[in-house]
Amino acid sequence: MAKRSRKRQSSTALLRNGLRYFKKGNYSQAIETWERVAQQTPDMTPTSALAQAYFRRGLKRLYDQESAHPQGGLSDLRRAVELRADDPCYTYHLGLALHRQGEVDQAIRAYRAVRQNGGEFADRVAYPLAVALLQCGEDPTDDSVWSALTEEERAMLSQVGTFRRRPYTLSPDAPLLWRGLAALDVGEHEEALSAFNRILENEDSTNPMEQRLIHYYLGVLAAQREDWDTARHEWNTAHAAGLTLPRLTENLGEAYHRLAEERLMDGDVEGALAAAQEARRHKPDSNSLQELISQTNQRLAYQAASAGRWDVAHEHWEKADAAEGGSFRLAYNLALAHEKAEEFVAAAEKWREALRRRPRSDDHPDAIDDEQVAMLWRRAAE
Repeated sequence: MAKRSRKRQSSTALLRNGLRYFKKGNYSQAIETWERVAQQTPDMTPTSALAQAYFRRGLKRLYDQESAHPQGGLSDLRRAVELRADDPCYTYHLGLALHRQGEVDQAIRAYRAVRQNGGEFADRVAYPLAVALLQCGEDPTDDSVWSALTEEERAMLSQVGTFRRRPYTLSPDAPLLWRGLAALDVGEHEEALSAFNRILENEDSTNPMEQRLIHYYLGVLAAQREDWDTARHEWNTAHAAGLTLPRLTENLGEAYHRLAEERLMDGDVEGALAAAQEARRHKPDSNSLQELISQTNQRLAYQAASAGRWDVAHEHWEKADAAEGGSFRLAYNLALAHEKAEEFVAAAEKWREALRRRPRSDDHPDAIDDEQVAMLWRRAAE
């Protein structure tokens, strides 16, 4: 009995600590603390509070630009739903998040679950469900959700349905945004640009989603006329406002990659590196971008070494090595940097790596002869 009492006291303390973290907005620590309660004393699990902590952290990960982690955010919302499947608020927001991430089929399943529960959220979910059905090629007018929509929502969806087939034929009273998109589709760029700008001039009467889309398409128009500065500005505006289209991410990655290459050609190596790092945020799996980051870091390293700033050079060579995955030249330079810092054990390891990576072809620009190989072995042994 004494052992069980101590165990429950420990869980009680964990409950208090978790609540303290929660009130401070430290949801990760609150989750970790309360999950320990669930493992230690399952019948004391603060299910509702734990679900709320996952929910709040999930929203932050999804929509806070500084701590963006979309997949982590989705996992958190799923955990909130798992804990409180009876709370339609969590399922509703999970559906919205899935929808924003392009997981339309999963979003529809979440929306339908909310509709079945009835209540306030059943009404709120009607419009996004109808939009999702339309995106999947289904006709929302044939679904029971159509009767839950307002007249304005039905009119809007009827207009949107126009974009399911080309050529687009819009009614005279179609929203200006749709007219701009239709003009863009047929290559009437000036008309599209005029429509988008007119909408932004009446910003107070424009909803946030329309504004995000307009900035995205203004970026598209700018890119088509090779005005990459404006394209980046418009796409960054759309991204900062919360637009999460995969194409937007691709476009930002490409725009900053181009900027990095341009700056490198102009001799602005530090500016090139900054642009390349921004591009990597949007396309982390690009091999050509990793090579560019390695190249810029190596050039900055050579500049620093030439000025006698070996510590700075060392840092840039390490970053280049991490980006490129290693090479003879980088191992050689890092060995020199370690020697300059009198880190002889680390230098010896890099000399051995350089020997392993040395080019075997005599016509390679980094090829070394037998005498140089022997010299490197001696340095590795010192």
